[in-house]
Amino acid sequence: MPWQNTLAKASYSSGRLKHSGGGDADIYSQSGRQTQVELRTSNVRPDDQWKNILVDVYYSVREMRSNNTFLTWSGTAALPVPVDTSKYSVVIRDVRNFAGSWIVRGKVHDPLSLTNADNTVILRGEYRIDGGGDDQNNAGFDVELGVPISYIDRH
Repeated sequence: MPWQNTLAKASYSSGRLKHSGGGDADIYSQSGRQTQVELRTSNVRPDDQWKNILVDVYYSVREMRSNNTFLTWSGTAALPVPVDTSKYSVVIRDVRNFAGSWIVRGKVHDPLSLTNADNTVILRGEYRIDGGGDDQNNAGFDVELGVPISYIDRH
C-alpha cells in the first residue's frame, strides 16, 4: 500500500494576553508610533496517544514608546489526527515552524492579515495589536494551523 498523505489541522486563537511589562496594559498605537509584534510556533509533536499533533504558540505585542507596554500569550494547540489514520502507522512529515517579528506603524485597531507564513505550520491567520482601552482582550491572533502527516497500513 502506498503512503497516504493528509493534514492534521485546527483553528487556534489566543486568549486574554498577559501584561508582562510596561506601565499599563494599553498599547497606544498612534500616528508616528511603532508597535513590535512577535509570533512563533515550536515543538511540533504528537500527544502520547497519537490522537493530536501538538504545537506550542507564542505571541507578543510591545509598545515601542511611552511606557513600553508589553503583552504576551503562550499556549499549546491540539490538531486532531484524522480518524481514518487510527489503525495505521503515522509519521509527521517535514513542516517548518513560524518565527516572525515585525513592526506595525501608526494607529491600527483593526485585524491585520498574517502575510508571511507560507510553507509553515500556519496556513492562514490574522492578528490584532490594539483597540479601545487596555488591550489584554483586544490584542491577539486567530490562525489556522496545519501539520502534514503520512500513514501506511502495516497490517
